[in-house]
Amino acid sequence: MLIFAVAALTETPSSRPTTQPITSQPVRKFNIKISRETTYITDASLNPDGTVNYLEYLNRKYSKDITKDNNAAVLIIQAIGPAKLKNTFARKSLEELGVDFSGGKAPVFEDYDDYVHRKRADDKRLTNVDEEQTDEWYKKSQKTPWTKKQYPIVAEWLDANRAPLDRVVQASRQSKWFLPTKDQVDPESMQLMGLRDRNVAYRSRFLAKALTIRAMLYLGEGNLEVAWKEALAIKRLGTLLSRTPFLFDNMIGNSICVLGNNAVDQILQSGKLNVTQARRFLKEWIAMPPIRSIRDTLNEEARFYDLGTVMGFARSGKIYDLNQEWDIPCSMLDWNAMLEEVNLWHDRLYAILQDTNFKKRAQLFAAFGSQMQQEGQKTKQYRPPHVLTEQVLKQIVNKITFSRNVMAYLLSRTMPVFNYPIHLYDVSVTYDQLVRIGLALKVYQLET
Repeated sequence: MLIFAVAALTETPSSRPTTQPITSQPVRKFNIKISRETTYITDASLNPDGTVNYLEYLNRKYSKDITKDNNAAVLIIQAIGPAKLKNTFARKSLEELGVDFSGGKAPVFEDYDDYVHRKRADDKRLTNVDEEQTDEWYKKSQKTPWTKKQYPIVAEWLDANRAPLDRVVQASRQSKWFLPTKDQVDPESMQLMGLRDRNVAYRSRFLAKALTIRAMLYLGEGNLEVAWKEALAIKRLGTLLSRTPFLFDNMIGNSICVLGNNAVDQILQSGKLNVTQARRFLKEWIAMPPIRSIRDTLNEEARFYDLGTVMGFARSGKIYDLNQEWDIPCSMLDWNAMLEEVNLWHDRLYAILQDTNFKKRAQLFAAFGSQMQQEGQKTKQYRPPHVLTEQVLKQIVNKITFSRNVMAYLLSRTMPVFNYPIHLYDVSVTYDQLVRIGLALKVYQLET
């Protein structure tokens, strides 16, 4: 299920499993009821087998009013280089928007490690400097103000990346972020998946780190105004990424927002603000659009993914528990009952996430997880290594109850992992609020 999304921050996009288009699969019709209680949405397109095409729904919803001129993803792709866009479907869709992938001579972003590795061949300053030391320069330059004299190699790396980083700043000023997703079916589990280029969002974090380092350089060399503009760009970029429907992007976006918050924190600690700047900075920060609530992201991608999982079970005729197949007869499963169980638990999660008190919400989520575990234990006698025939199952449980219990158990294995992206969102929101308070206090301090 969605457990891979939480690990995705440390997973390289190229390691994703290969999938096949849904059109290549044998068409079987499934009796899926279209309703709020089962499929959740009722206005999505249907696949040839009668299942809901959630990815088409998300593409249609989030591509509304998208053009090449307002889509931040276009400029980010130009900054990192079109070659990094591995997904041919995404390339084709963006070309239809008018994006030019012909290449040209526009400079693209070079990662710090690649730059240092290239420089070692002819730069005597790096002869006796090991990789640990160059990594230390990179890490320290993100956290606090610094000067070119302190870390000349880092400063030269930034200078070499000036054009692509300026393009990232330009991207942050766009109003939307959109990369299309294509329907895919995992050939083993038959689960509907999204063929989406995560590399763009993944590499955006490295671009944001470079902007953070550049902001700290500006601050260290006394250019407060430009450092502030860089901090705003970082925050805007993170906010744009957080507003896509995907959990992976939301997590990357929140982590980028934290970088922006840290940059502002360093500006506040610099002691260089005057009262006019402090007032303006506070006003500009308050005017920033909010990051997307993790509640809304989980309510779309996570819910749709779990509903799509049930439909994948229907296609394959098999139940998979984290890639382990259950040896139970699927003729004993009611797919609509399983869909209803998914929505039941996601509705409960959505209600919990509406509470704005972090401590209370954490308590509610813990109780939610415990309740799921209790429900999941009801399937202990059905799970591997037990092998039960349909005849035996009919004697001990009815079809609807069995279906709901199985789905509750599967969800109990994955939904608790949402604690991490929820925590990351809370950290980002809390840090943002602290920055606002810090700016307000600075105004008060300078006025009195």
